[in-house]
Amino acid sequence: MKNVLNGSKVLVTGGTGMIGRYLVDKLLDKGCEVTVVSLDSPDGLP
Repeated sequence: MKNVLNGSKVLVTGGTGMIGRYLVDKLLDKGCEVTVVSLDSPDGLP
């Protein structure tokens, strides 16, 4: 299956939360350029 996300620019709000961290990690694995917006500190982000 073709990876349609590869190279996509993605904005994730709440990217430091439990679900957001998982989502950011998976998007990076798919080759996305990820930007995170969050009120919390970026501890633990890749």
